[in-house]
Amino acid sequence: MALARRRADSTQHETLRALVGDPALDENDASRVRGLFMATGALAEVERLIATRYQRAEQVLSSPPGRFPPDVVNALLTLARGSTERTA
Repeated sequence: MALARRRADSTQHETLRALVGDPALDENDASRVRGLFMATGALAEVERLIATRYQRAEQVLSSPPGRFPPDVVNALLTLARGSTERTA
């Protein structure tokens, strides 16, 4: 949300301000908000940050070898993978 607002032009910013948090938000309005996340580049940037941080976690957990027990590394990577995979 912060990225979308920071990158939005004045019209987009006003639309986000009006719609996000509105208890009467309907599917059409939610679609508009999702569209603004894409139009501002916020969605792509957040996905890039997630991928970068996941890769960094993999590096930390695997270097140097033996730093962490293998079962701990596997459990943490499984948890991280599950947290970063998009389901919708």
